[in-house]
Amino acid sequence: MCVIARYACSESAVAAQLSAGTVLAVTEKVVKGDITGGIALVRPPGHHAETAEAMGFCLYNNVAVAAKVARLKWGVQRVLIV
Repeated sequence: MCVIARYACSESAVAAQLSAGTVLAVTEKVVKGDITGGIALVRPPGHHAETAEAMGFCLYNNVAVAAKVARLKWGVQRVLIV
C-alpha cells in the first residue's frame, strides 16, 4: 500500500506503466485513424519526468514517449505538443 509521506511505493512502477500505456493506446488510435482525436486523463501524468530521470511523481514522460513511438513505430513525421 502507498504511504502518502513517500513519493513512490511498490505500486508506483505499475501505475506509471499503465499511465504511459494508456497515452500510447490513445495515440495509436488517432494515428491509425480509428478516432479523430483523444485525451488520456491519467495519473501520474508524466510531465515532470526527464529523459533519464524521474521527477516528482512522474516516472515516464508519457507525452514524449508517445511522440517518439509515433515517429519511430507509426511513421509520423511531425508531432506538435501543446
